[in-house]
Amino acid sequence: MQAVIIAAGEGTRLRPLTYQTPKPLLKVAGKPILQYNLEHLRGLVDEVILVIGYKGDQIKDYFGTQFQGLPIRYVQQKERLGTANAVAQVEPLVTGRFIVLMGDNIYHRDDIQRCLNYDLAALAMEVDDPSKYGVFIVEDHLIRDVIEKPSEPVSQLANTGLYVLTDEIFDEIRHLKKTHRAEYEFTDALRTLCKKRNIHCVLVLRMWIPIGYKEDLERANQLLSGRTD
Repeated sequence: MQAVIIAAGEGTRLRPLTYQTPKPLLKVAGKPILQYNLEHLRGLVDEVILVIGYKGDQIKDYFGTQFQGLPIRYVQQKERLGTANAVAQVEPLVTGRFIVLMGDNIYHRDDIQRCLNYDLAALAMEVDDPSKYGVFIVEDHLIRDVIEKPSEPVSQLANTGLYVLTDEIFDEIRHLKKTHRAEYEFTDALRTLCKKRNIHCVLVLRMWIPIGYKEDLERANQLLSGRTD
């Protein structure tokens, strides 16, 4: 089993902190954001593939080719063409089922492990304000649609950006068209795949901390300071 971590973005909403440091290396309770996910993936996967871009050499220099015995490979996203394009970079390297997760979110090992109980899965969390997130439309625990930042409250299940997938996803990515932001969005590929295959929606029971703004960093510090699990 492999895990693909997307760690290529500029982190523009966290400027000026990210002018010199890539967002996955920003510290939360004394450790880089990315380190939490590497810790929680140990024992669940045999290898991590990091998709890097903005200041990616800093990430390579920090973690090297392994983390506590977990092998790490790096793939460069040369153009900033969105999350689907970032995932597409790993197609030659992955075999069988693999995990995809975002390098600027913090997940918990237990939730990742529960996703692995299914052939295909996506992790979701119930939120009070779904307009801030992409959300899943779910029936019988299966994802039927994905809607980005809905103006109407169609679902409270926010997409956390963690998925268990197979190489089928690459066919969906190849058929994508650019969005109005001139990017290829991964959720568009997920939307077409969920019409063809059963993708189980797994709810967060332990932890999901998305980090997009300075206040998210502050919240993450409060939640994780002194925590040992």
